[in-house]
Amino acid sequence: MLDADSILPGESFIQLARTIEGNDNTAIIQARFVEVSSETIFGRVSNFRFFTDNFLYTYYYYYMNPGFGFYMGHNAIIRVKAFMKCCNLPVSTSTRYFPSGKMTSHDYYEGCLMNGGGYETWVLPQIIAFDQQLHNILTFYQRERRWLVGAQEWFRFFMSKSLNTFGRLTMFQRAIFYYAASLGLCGTCVMYYAVHLAFTHSLRVGWVRTAYQMAISEETKYFLIFASLVMIPLVGQIFVNFLVLRKRHFIEKMGGTVKFFFSYFIFILFNLCVQLIAMCVLSRFLFLWLARKRITWEVQDRDGTLLPWSVCFKSFWYISLLGLMLLTYVYFEIFPYVNTKTMFFLTGLSFSETQAFLFQCLFVFPILVLTCAPVFVRVTSRKAPIFQKLQWLKTYYDDDNLYPVVRKTYQYTEEFKKTLAKTASFDAAIADPWFALRHMVSTPYKPKKYAFWKEKLQHKNIEELTRLEKLVVLRCRELWEMFFLKEYARKKKQDNQNNK
Repeated sequence: MLDADSILPGESFIQLARTIEGNDNTAIIQARFVEVSSETIFGRVSNFRFFTDNFLYTYYYYYMNPGFGFYMGHNAIIRVKAFMKCCNLPVSTSTRYFPSGKMTSHDYYEGCLMNGGGYETWVLPQIIAFDQQLHNILTFYQRERRWLVGAQEWFRFFMSKSLNTFGRLTMFQRAIFYYAASLGLCGTCVMYYAVHLAFTHSLRVGWVRTAYQMAISEETKYFLIFASLVMIPLVGQIFVNFLVLRKRHFIEKMGGTVKFFFSYFIFILFNLCVQLIAMCVLSRFLFLWLARKRITWEVQDRDGTLLPWSVCFKSFWYISLLGLMLLTYVYFEIFPYVNTKTMFFLTGLSFSETQAFLFQCLFVFPILVLTCAPVFVRVTSRKAPIFQKLQWLKTYYDDDNLYPVVRKTYQYTEEFKKTLAKTASFDAAIADPWFALRHMVSTPYKPKKYAFWKEKLQHKNIEELTRLEKLVVLRCRELWEMFFLKEYARKKKQDNQNNK
């Protein structure tokens, strides 16, 4: 099972087929995939994340959940008999929050259905596959919105009798996962209000001061315990990744130990900024789903083009607005009360003016990320050759270790971008398969424009269109598809007549 962005080496095809052939009770084998083919800042960080964290995660899932692997919808092999037996998806009626018909996202559910039918599903990290990477945050969350809406539909089906206990827990967990973003956003806003309350009404929160002073007493024993509980998982994850990759001799191919840890630091800082933006984006998507706003399958940028400033501000203005509101609140309601005296009263510790200033900088950092969200999205959609030159955020599968099929995909993609069609006429552009294959996928869907122009143009041939009408067709994917199919059918009919 391949997707449009799948890049699967030939040996992986053979391994998938050979493994499932001798195991009649195995319904799905999912390969471990790595995202590649992006040179933007967002793409390189995402590549690094997939190679390090996803590497350990798939091995963990393989050992801890044998026979209960997940299905990602592509880069896998499926036993058709088991699929036909177990995966007849339910057809539902429309309700207030759920549309009628079959579910939007069904890959994870199909894997759980086959588990419920008595079959095994496996994630095999030993079999490698590659995915073409999305190049910027905007297209990443356009895709994430479809997944979010599809995941909410699982609330209707996760208690199905066709699922076993593991499947029900899996579907419920993945459906409720997106609500963590809204909880995080609410928690962030409450945190700023709590700090305002602490600095402006210090006597009312005296119990906080007492608890804090107890925590740092006895030679800061409890404070160190708390700090350890916070830091150990993060530091432990970094060192576990390092030790595993070093044992497999991957670190040398990633630029060495120093560059690996520096790259991981960049990844953590970048991921912190993305998570702050994600809280707002996913919360908005949940609100739109509750409001029953219709979603469209937006065109995904696979060329790595730099996002225009207008698109960035149009897509993320509401995050900047929230950031400005929080920044105004903090500047006028909190910062006037932050000084060495109030900090000493709250904590019992002495702070210098410099330390108080550093506290203000650290405190306002998340707000600045939200305020500058459009700028962050724009900058991270830019290519950064210096990262490749200095071997930052490098993975094992870059450069010399790049699989031949991935290298060829790079080569053909670049040739495809630079090569022009044989003719540049409007008629050929609309009807030529080569030109349509290259450019139609990047043309957006425009349902309103299509509905307006369809009746006026559907009875015309390409030669009868005016220049304005041809420009409209090339800028509306539905109209382009309509004329492409009409012209293809007409040419096929002419060829049959000529052959006779």
